[in-house]
Amino acid sequence: MLADDDVMAILCPQHRFFNLWSPELEKMLCGDSPLDALQEEIKAPVIGVPDGDVIENAIAEARRRWPEFVAIFKKREPDDERFIVKAPFIGEDGQVEHMWLQVFGLEPEYVHGHLVNHPMHTKKLQRASQVEVAVAELSDWVCPDAEGNPLGNFTQQAISQAAKQKREA
Repeated sequence: MLADDDVMAILCPQHRFFNLWSPELEKMLCGDSPLDALQEEIKAPVIGVPDGDVIENAIAEARRRWPEFVAIFKKREPDDERFIVKAPFIGEDGQVEHMWLQVFGLEPEYVHGHLVNHPMHTKKLQRASQVEVAVAELSDWVCPDAEGNPLGNFTQQAISQAAKQKREA
């Protein structure tokens, strides 16, 4: 086992590769070409979080600390792709789906990026679609801290708890 239940993603800073952690990714990393495994998209599982207060508190913390993301983003190298945010999107079926987007631009009230996920509830968007979301709607964010370690990802604890409960059920 390469990682425990607390690992959400893996980052290779030298090559600026990032991928969501999964048993499938672990198998690929143990294979013949581990760097290729980081470039291969792994679809994140969709996990419902039953306790709304837990996730709402995590979202509130992400929004409260948004200025940290902005300050670091402004100092980044132009080709640094390690800045992602999570925002809700409403599908044609009315389902709300929180998806990650890789940020390429910020305005005071809006974030511009490309979807990292394959949408499950909308046909209007697809992975890599360019989107604009209101800062006020963001549900989470991740960026590198001064040492290059991931900062943010406030909803992870709630999601990890829900996934653990699902596995144990």
